Amino acid sequence: MPLEPKLKGPASYFPSIEKTYGKPMSHWFDIVKKAGPLKHMELVSVLKTKHQMGHGHANAIVAYVNAGKLENNMAKGYWIARVDVADPEAYKAYVAANAAPFKAHGARFLVRGGRFDTLEGTSRSRNVVIEFASYQAALDCWNSPEYQAAAKLRWPVSTADILIVEGYEGPQPTDP
Repeated sequence: MPLEPKLKGPASYFPSIEKTYGKPMSHWFDIVKKAGPLKHMELVSVLKTKHQMGHGHANAIVAYVNAGKLENNMAKGYWIARVDVADPEAYKAYVAANAAPFKAHGARFLVRGGRFDTLEGTSRSRNVVIEFASYQAALDCWNSPEYQAAAKLRWPVSTADILIVEGYEGPQPTDP
């Protein structure tokens, strides 16, 4: 059985941080970003005093954020939707109305209909996966007044299961 690649630098602490404190790394990155323009050790102190984090873990998070790696490696956000459309003609109004908020929030369709096989569980007749630059961008699009106005056109003519999920930026089985 191949071993997962060994993480190096501050990122090597991330699995332990998530396990120890029960929060995803994006949570800790957001805290550091929102703490404002503070010096490295001041940010470490915020994590240690306000969140009872150990020094090594706090230092790894701050070093990672300050190195600018966060902007380059931020996990994307995704909408995953499974939809049954009861009235295809009326649904076209929703499709037309969602274009502006999707464009404004940088949405990119990865899956939009297309054929599929249900291998386990249940399914709906239409599947959609939409990519955003970040989890927050995906949430912002959903919560925008423009998208909510579009959604009101969809609700009476379809049934949907919609999730917003954060992408994964960690090691992959194909990594050396």
